[in-house]
Amino acid sequence: MNTYVEDLPLALREANRVLKPGGRLITTLWNRVWTHTISVELLAQLAPSRSLDLDPTCLKEPGLMERHLEDAGFTVEKREIGSYPFRTPAGGDALKAWTIPIMRGLQEMAAADPAVMDKAKQIFEGIVEREGFIVDDGIVSDRGNAYSPVVATKAR
Repeated sequence: MNTYVEDLPLALREANRVLKPGGRLITTLWNRVWTHTISVELLAQLAPSRSLDLDPTCLKEPGLMERHLEDAGFTVEKREIGSYPFRTPAGGDALKAWTIPIMRGLQEMAAADPAVMDKAKQIFEGIVEREGFIVDDGIVSDRGNAYSPVVATKAR
């Protein structure tokens, strides 16, 4: 919810309004999302004039989401940190999976210049190697997407 709403303070105030007293709001903040990181780097190299409109890690700064929640009338109970790997089959499908945020744009660029996809694949493979992703048994696995679940409660 929090990364993709236009007016976060308004959305949180509305959530507080509709929850029962003592009700909980649970949300997830992304600290690192490899599909986003890879997509940003690919765009910077292939089409520097293009950029991603949304950043799923925009609220990762410690305390930022908590301030928004408190301003909306919530009490923050806890924030934790978690991580999990993103795993995909290697090969051509890996590029599609790891560049979900920009795949449509890559396909549009490739319609005008078919070499774009080959360049994108080379860049992707370089990132996989540089970042130490695991490629084993036909699977590409990152070093873990990091997230923070946050639990907040409406006053009783």
